[in-house]
Amino acid sequence: MDEKLLSKRELCKKLNISETTIYRWIKEHDFPAHKIGFRWKFRASEVEKWSKWRLTGSVQEPVLRRLP
Repeated sequence: MDEKLLSKRELCKKLNISETTIYRWIKEHDFPAHKIGFRWKFRASEVEKWSKWRLTGSVQEPVLRRLP
């Protein structure tokens, strides 16, 4: 079954961060975001793996690749 996509507002509330922080992470830190039309959407599982990757430098099943 497909995972529900979170809106920017839902993600901000879940992580207790601002929209500005999300935009900065997308631009500077390869944050796992999907642009659908004019809106950004996020998969909770991808965000969780990204946060583990940022904290530890590795995850068991990487979804992202490190930029050189």
